[in-house]
Amino acid sequence: MPDFSSKQFQSSLADTVAWCKMKAIGMDADSHDIRQRHALYAQAEQHWEEAQETVKRGWIRRKITDTKQWQNAMALSKQIRDSLGPMNRKLRSPELKPSFGLDALGDDELWAKAVMELVARRSRLTAGTSAENRDTNVGGRLLLHTPSENLACGAAEASSNGFFDVNNAPPWDIWVDFSEGTLVSWVPPGLLDVAQMGIYVNPEACIRWATWTTVAISHRLLHLPRTCRGAGSSAFEARAHQKRAAGLKPTAQVFDGVLDCHHGHAESKYLGPETSTLA
Repeated sequence: MPDFSSKQFQSSLADTVAWCKMKAIGMDADSHDIRQRHALYAQAEQHWEEAQETVKRGWIRRKITDTKQWQNAMALSKQIRDSLGPMNRKLRSPELKPSFGLDALGDDELWAKAVMELVARRSRLTAGTSAENRDTNVGGRLLLHTPSENLACGAAEASSNGFFDVNNAPPWDIWVDFSEGTLVSWVPPGLLDVAQMGIYVNPEACIRWATWTTVAISHRLLHLPRTCRGAGSSAFEARAHQKRAAGLKPTAQVFDGVLDCHHGHAESKYLGPETSTLA
């Protein structure tokens, strides 16, 4: 894990924020469209919670996907994805495109080289930007991705409308650092919910929020809280961590009849993101 308080990390983070401001993507969390999207998330969350309770109360074992509440939540999730439009080209600027194809990044050495080159290129392109545009006190969250644990099932890609690619990698414009096998990215405040939709359906937990970490940024402390997860997800992640500790690679499996990575499709469970501001 990188030293979040180092000058190098903070400089890369400031460059990332400045670049996202230049691209004007995901920075205005208070816009009408995003507020409307969050309202839909709140409704979907309510339906999801009701679906969980319905399954728990029933004396006959029942798939959560068969409940009316679940179907309502899925309809709202689809409405959200439709409102987003394709995300696969957003924050993937041609001028920052890695020199390696992401499918070729099969080991940590290549990843480290690709991220280092991108960070240096972005630094040159953001040189001269004002202190205001480089101010990291704008919200957002740090996202972790462990490429070596990627199963490339496409679930996160489908659920996030392409924010994550088929290899579960976030868009390269927001890459900040690569260290000890982990890619650290910064997700702008207006895209936290989009990223969470992908995280939730990722069975191997190779994409996750940085949690329980106090990060020194711009000489201020940011406490990144535990990721808000729906029922069952914590158990799924716990199993993945147990496999990591044992030196094993997590494997895809069907969870609650919702996610089937062996067949390359998924339905996204709703999860409203827990935001944390740099304050």
